[in-house]
Amino acid sequence: MKVLVLPGYSIQNRDWAIQVAEYLKSDFDTKVIEWEHWNGTDNGGLNVSAECLRIENEMGDEKVNLVAKSIGTLVSMQLLQSKKDKIAKVILLGIPTTDLSETDKQTYQVLAAWPIDKLMVIQNMADNHGSADQVQQFLTGINGAIKVLVKDRADHEYPYLAEFADFLK
Repeated sequence: MKVLVLPGYSIQNRDWAIQVAEYLKSDFDTKVIEWEHWNGTDNGGLNVSAECLRIENEMGDEKVNLVAKSIGTLVSMQLLQSKKDKIAKVILLGIPTTDLSETDKQTYQVLAAWPIDKLMVIQNMADNHGSADQVQQFLTGINGAIKVLVKDRADHEYPYLAEFADFLK
């Protein structure tokens, strides 16, 4: 099964995404999604709708797993809305609750009907884009059964590769 890695907004997330894909490639066909704004052709920043269309084309008819970090989690929620039947499992890392608009936050409501056994959420305790407490409160408002794995870090880095692999297998 294919794994699509949806990184954070900044081009610095490219290295993380490549590392995730490399780690998972022994068990999965992996693909790093590189945001259009990284190559300088889109000065307006991340266009979630356009990126979703591009990713949907990449998905084709095959079922995929999603590993999404930061703003990639928002893109993955849009994909769940449009292609739910083509997505097997979802890993959400570093949900940026402090950076999301109210409209963006509504997009995560799709998780209310998503099977929790097909969802992994990891949030660092003191992530500067949304603490574990903030994310837990946010997700509890959507579906009280969603569990957040809290990691004892004070940054927006998510190096938990073995946990990703175990969940996806």
